[in-house]
Amino acid sequence: MGWLRQRRSRPSSPAAKATVTPASLTRGTAADPDRPSETPRRLSLPTGVEPFELHGTDELQVAWETFHADAILAAQLSASPHGPMTAVLVPEPDNPRDPNAVAVYLQHEHVGFLPREVARRMQPTLLAFAAANGGRPVSCAAHVNWGGQWTQVILNIDLARLSVDPAEVVTVPDLDLVIQRLLPRLDDPHIPLTGTDPKAREALAVAEDERAVVDADYSRDRRAWPRVEHDFRRAAEQLERTRDPLVSDAWLGVARATRYQPDHRDETLEAAVEALHWNRANEDAWSELIDMASAAPHVPTLMALFERVPADCRLPVLRQLISLSRGHDRRGRMSPGAGERLRAELQAFAESQGDTASCAILAGRRRR
Repeated sequence: MGWLRQRRSRPSSPAAKATVTPASLTRGTAADPDRPSETPRRLSLPTGVEPFELHGTDELQVAWETFHADAILAAQLSASPHGPMTAVLVPEPDNPRDPNAVAVYLQHEHVGFLPREVARRMQPTLLAFAAANGGRPVSCAAHVNWGGQWTQVILNIDLARLSVDPAEVVTVPDLDLVIQRLLPRLDDPHIPLTGTDPKAREALAVAEDERAVVDADYSRDRRAWPRVEHDFRRAAEQLERTRDPLVSDAWLGVARATRYQPDHRDETLEAAVEALHWNRANEDAWSELIDMASAAPHVPTLMALFERVPADCRLPVLRQLISLSRGHDRRGRMSPGAGERLRAELQAFAESQGDTASCAILAGRRRR
C-alpha cells in the first residue's frame, strides 16, 4: 500500500494539469470548502500492480464530477466506443481535506470522489481488501451520464464481494435533491387563471419563434440563449400579472432556454416546476421535467413526481416513465433493478388510486 502515499506526493503530469482549468479548481473549493481538493492528476500504478476487478450491478454515484468535466471527457475519448469504461477506487487516508476520502479514476483520469458519507463506509473496506490482495486497488465498470450542462459518473460494482450492504451506501443524486426541494411548489393551492393579455401573448409568441431559430442554429452566438431566456421571463412576468393561462407556457420556454446554458441546471428545474405550478395539466412541462430527471433516475423522486400528475394527463407521463424504466428513453440510464422497482411502485400507486387505465398499461407491458 506504500504506492498510494508515493502517488500522492508525485507531481501531476502536464497532460493531467491541462484537463482541469485553475478557474474550475478555485470554483470547486468555494462551492464546498470541505470537499477533498488536490492538484488534478492521472492514476499511475506501480509495475506489476493491476486493479482487482469487481464489476457488478450495484450503483455508486461519484461526487464533484462538475469540477472534473474535462477529465471526464478525456476519459470518454480514451475509452472504446462500444465498451464499458473502467474506474479505479483509491483510498486516501492521508488526504488533508478528508481522511476518509476515496478518489475515483476513470480510464486513469481523476474524475471525483465517492460522496463523503459513502467514503466513510467504503474506505476501510477498500483498504482491507487491497491489503488482502497484494495491494491491488478495486476497479469496476462505470458509465457517464451527460445531462445538457451537467455530468454524472456512475460506478457499477459488486458490493457483496466487499461485504458491503447496498443499503449502507445509498445516496440521492444531486439532481434529485434539487427536484425534491422544489416539489412543495407543486403542492401550492391552485390559482385561477382567467385573464387575457394580448401584448404578453404576442411577446410569448415572438420568444417561442426566436427559441426555434436559436435551437436550429448550431453556430449560435453564446449570448443567444440568455437573450431568449430574458424574453421568456419578461413574457412570464406579464402573463402572471394578468393571470393569463399561457403563463405556464412562458415558464416552460424559460426552462427550454436555460437547459443548455452552462451552470443553469437548478434554474432549468425551477422553471419547469414553475410551469407546472401554474398549470398542472401542462403535458409538455411534465415531459420536460421527467426527461431532465432521467439524467439521474431515482425511483423515489420519479414516484414523487408521478403522484402529482393530474389523473386526466397521467397516461403520457406513465408511458414516458415505463420507457425510462426499461432503458428505452434517449439516455437509457436506469438500471434493470431500479426499473423493475419503478414499475412495481407505479403499479401499486395506480391500484391505490383505482386508475384502471394505468393498471392496464402496466399489465400490458409486463406481458410483453
